[in-house]
Amino acid sequence: MSEEYNEHVPVMLEEVLQYSNLKNNSVVIDMTLGRCGHSKAFLNSIPSGHLYGVDRDSKAITYAEGELKKYKNVDILKAKFSEAPLLLNQNYGLEKADFIFYDLGVSSPQFDDPSRGFSYRYDSPLDMRMDQIENRLTAKEVVNSYEPSTLVKAIFEYADEIYAKQIVRNIVKHRKQKPIETTFELVEIIKEALPKSVLYKDKHPAKKTFLAIRYLVNQEKDEILFGIPEGIRMLDKGGRLEVLTFNSYEDGLVKKIFKQFTSILTSSKYLPPENKSIDYKLVTKKPLEPSLEEIERNKRAKPAKLRIIERIK
Repeated sequence: MSEEYNEHVPVMLEEVLQYSNLKNNSVVIDMTLGRCGHSKAFLNSIPSGHLYGVDRDSKAITYAEGELKKYKNVDILKAKFSEAPLLLNQNYGLEKADFIFYDLGVSSPQFDDPSRGFSYRYDSPLDMRMDQIENRLTAKEVVNSYEPSTLVKAIFEYADEIYAKQIVRNIVKHRKQKPIETTFELVEIIKEALPKSVLYKDKHPAKKTFLAIRYLVNQEKDEILFGIPEGIRMLDKGGRLEVLTFNSYEDGLVKKIFKQFTSILTSSKYLPPENKSIDYKLVTKKPLEPSLEEIERNKRAKPAKLRIIERIK
């Protein structure tokens, strides 16, 4: 199981395609290839176009190379999506795209592979790296060596965990005795720090803390804040960019980025609006969400939100 991916279901595929505005000859960038579920649908919609697939995970790249080999109009690049615009330009001379897609967070294959250490449901070494080759920072190092203040800030900011201080206090207590090595060790330490009333709730008590540690390991906040604006700037006129998020923190970051590109912002309410050209528009004012039918088929789709921006100048 650790070497194989489980069946993958691309989330909100119908909505992603409906709002993509793809044409036969569109140039598409899938910034998060994963298991190629979305990419295959894009390729089937652009017989005369071209798709550039990007992922930072070596296993995803290997899988994609096999899965997409029957298509002649595709190039695959191993990179963080924040690095992709520059590398696509350097490697392929690509300057503009008609459609760019981001599916943020951990993919189902990564989450379901116990050896990756993303899940609190499997006992495995604390890893959580999306890129296990180039990224040397593991969750074990974050948990055992990061300053308590850094951990508290991350767990509260990224995951909205109101018991962040209590959890970190217990982490520090345990790591002084011996290094925290595995996911189950960390789960028990988190549970120990929480009130009993929280332990009986539906959501797993370690979910928020694991999310925050994963963000630190993979620098996901910086990826979003730098990478998505770089993608937006790559859009050709009439081109669209879609971002699929799976938690409120990610969605909030994307909402803020889109607002910066689609509105005139001033540093003070007492100053006149900036003389700024608005080159983009929101395709939908509110994010799209999965249908009830999709959630019934795939429970992991439930928290998904899809935001779309279009270049108009």
